[in-house]
Parts: sequence; C-alpha cells; structure tokens
Amino acid sequence: MPRNPCGGGISVDDALVDPLGSGPDLPDRGVVTLVAGQQAQVRLRSASYARTGGYSVSFGTRYRKELSTGRYAARVADLRDRKRQRARDQIVDAAFALFAKRGFHDVTVTEIAERAEVGRTTFFRYFGDKQEVVFSDEQGLLEQMTEHQRAFDPVTARSVCPAMRQLRGTVLALCEAITKDRKRYLVHERLLEENPELVDRSIRKVQRFTQALEDVLVERGTPREIAVLAAQLSLGCFQAGRRLADGNPSRLVSEVEAAFERVVGRRP
Repeated sequence: MPRNPCGGGISVDDALVDPLGSGPDLPDRGVVTLVAGQQAQVRLRSASYARTGGYSVSFGTRYRKELSTGRYAARVADLRDRKRQRARDQIVDAAFALFAKRGFHDVTVTEIAERAEVGRTTFFRYFGDKQEVVFSDEQGLLEQMTEHQRAFDPVTARSVCPAMRQLRGTVLALCEAITKDRKRYLVHERLLEENPELVDRSIRKVQRFTQALEDVLVERGTPREIAVLAAQLSLGCFQAGRRLADGNPSRLVSEVEAAFERVVGRRP
C-alpha cells in the first residue's frame, strides 16, 4: 500500500494504478494524470490533504516498459474513449427519457444534463443542441449501413433494378437497427410527428444515407446516373414503408420489404 500522501513521494504497485485517472488506492481516492516520463501527477480530492498540492508516483517495471513502447498510452486512450462513450450514452438516455414524458420543447439542456449527472459543458462537448441528441445515432447508423453494403460481393450493377436489389438488404438492415430499441423508436417517431423542425433534420439524415449508398455503387463501377436513381428509389422504399408502418416498429421491416417488392419484385 502507498504511504500517507502527506509524506510526499510514494511508490504504487502495478495493480493499484488506474489508467483512467481514478487514482491508486489512496485513503482519499487521489486522481492520477499522466505526465511526461515514467511518472504520474496526483491531485488530491480530500480537503485534509489539499495542502500537499501534488506528488509523484513511480510506476512498477511493467508500466515503465509499456510507457516506453506506447502500449500503456494505447490502453489509456481506449479506456478514455469508453468513458466518453458512457457519458454520451448517459446524455442520450436522459434526453429521451425526458422527451418521452414532456415532449421536445418543454425540456431544456440543463435538465438533460442534470438527469444525466453531467455538467452543461459536458453536454455541449458532445452535442451542439437538443436536436443533435434526437439524431445521436445518425453517424453510427451511417457507418453500419456503409459497412454492411461493402460486405457484399463487389458485383457491378449496370441497371436500376439490379442496383436496387443490391441495396435492399442494407436498407432492411437499417430498419432492424433503428427498431432494435422499440421504446426509443416510438419516442423518436413521435418527436418527428410533433416537431416540424425535426422533420427537416430527418430529411437531411436520410439524404446522407442515400449519398452513402450511391457512393458504394459508384465505387463498384455502377454508372453514376444508375447509382443516383437506385439509391434515391431505395430510400424512397424506406420512406414509404416507414409511413405505412404508422410508427409501429414491428411493421417497419415488412412494410419496407413490401415496398421493394412492388418496385423490383420478390427476392429470388
């Protein structure tokens, strides 16, 4: 165990070092911040130790080795990313819980931050405004959709129907992804229905998805005029199915599938 912090420098066993910065196992739970070299600076939270300011912590042999090779820094970065993702998820969960109870306009950023147990500064570190929280899944869905489409055999489609058949599976996968959390999907659809300004943003989101599908087709050699039309028609099938589903997450996939069938026929 480390010596009393009031004594100055201490040695910390490898097992007691937390790369995220929650600190070694000190009586007052000090906070570790990495600095240059093979040391960490500890900032004390406890008022009884505040007069000491900070002190150095020497890492064990394993950490010195990892610091010199960069592996320790990679571990710190990975844990820090997970911590940021947790904070972001807390904000989104808090916002949707409040939106579900009171709607969009009657919820403030301050209330979202308080429910998420973060400060306003932290909120604005992740989101520019409340609208961005409503569409917090946009980038993740876009990346999933692009990866899904690129996973297929790179066959070049030379006409609209074959190109749409290539895109159908990806659009249906998108439907499954957005309805995975049924409660959130229902709140999201209600927010769009009640707030026209959110519909505007939703249209831009769908166009980003359309552009991504178009780009994948073009990468595979599909003529641009075919790729543009196939991508627009495919997302048109998505929008038609979404409307026919009437906000019911259980019906979205089947309605979008049916829309594709009306245009390009059944799957072989």
